[in-house]
Amino acid sequence: MKIAVIIGVSNYSSPAINNLPGCKNDAEAVEQVLRKTNKYNDILYINKGEGSAKTKELLSNFIIRNSGNPIDELFFYYSGHGEFFDNEFYYILSDFDIKKRNQTSLQNTEVDDLIKTLSPELVVKIIDACQSGTTYIKDGNVINKYFHDSKNVFKHCYFLNSSLNTQYSFQNEHLSFFYI
Repeated sequence: MKIAVIIGVSNYSSPAINNLPGCKNDAEAVEQVLRKTNKYNDILYINKGEGSAKTKELLSNFIIRNSGNPIDELFFYYSGHGEFFDNEFYYILSDFDIKKRNQTSLQNTEVDDLIKTLSPELVVKIIDACQSGTTYIKDGNVINKYFHDSKNVFKHCYFLNSSLNTQYSFQNEHLSFFYI
């Protein structure tokens, strides 16, 4: 079984956060491509301005619905604002409130933990957001231990980020520059 999660966040309720009209189009393009391949058995598509509670509910229900099934591939895609804070990457959701960071965003470790519960053979994560370049291996001396400890979790994984955790990503009203 092959499954996919696509999250696009273009509009933000906080006046302190700029809207990103290209992110809605990014998610639409990815969703169309995945559907046309007929490769995925189940696709969760979140791109209508869902708030953090609804997004987390939809994501949790999707994971629960697919638990117990052998997952050959899990594809995860996010386009929207991102923030690297206190050694953690946050997917900024439409109702983000800096005072309620954990409640109004998704943490990268939270997403990874949900994915790990499914034990997919292959994980592909594409993150098109500022500061999205999360370091999974922080110390080169522990690389062997990391791969040994994680081999039962992510058998095969590919992570593609549009920026380092210190960089910004760019887009216009049509698409993110990640695709250009």
